[in-house]
Amino acid sequence: MIREVGAEEGVQVIYLVEYLRANIPDAGEPMHLFYDGVHVTDRGSRVYAEHIADRLLPLIKWRHARDM
Repeated sequence: MIREVGAEEGVQVIYLVEYLRANIPDAGEPMHLFYDGVHVTDRGSRVYAEHIADRLLPLIKWRHARDM
């Protein structure tokens, strides 16, 4: 539902599960990225943060350039 609303509103939705499946080998292994399948480890937090920053940085740069 969130992805549908994002598409309707023209906003970017960052889908972390899809990113993990496509880019992080053994993401589901115990203690690799998650303590219990839901809550992320320190490494999992870093992977999430880096991916979110990579996706948002171009938008921030674009908006900054537009507003100058």
